[in-house]
Amino acid sequence: MNKENKKIKEIKESNDYKSLLTHHNVVIDMYADWCGPCKRIAPEFESLSNDKTYKHVHFAKLNVDEMESMNLPIQEPDSIPCFLIIKNGVVVHKVQGANLQAIKQAIETYLK
Repeated sequence: MNKENKKIKEIKESNDYKSLLTHHNVVIDMYADWCGPCKRIAPEFESLSNDKTYKHVHFAKLNVDEMESMNLPIQEPDSIPCFLIIKNGVVVHKVQGANLQAIKQAIETYLK
């Protein structure tokens, strides 16, 4: 993501992750810079973060290649992109793959 998007928080350290969990509704895009599908869905994820329909949701990105050094309480995904749907600090659902419709459906189902 070259352009800084104020709606999407970049998780760079464990405190970033912890502060995100204080919000009720969070979606985290777990990606890697070298991942083609991650790059393809990034603009669509950014559009979601700017969509007024989802103004009650906090959006974030986490580079999986930097996870190990952060000592986060979440497991590295089996495949990327992986989108974590978090409600009240708990991962309630995961969307594997660059599937915008599945992400929208998960938000509407779990983060009402």
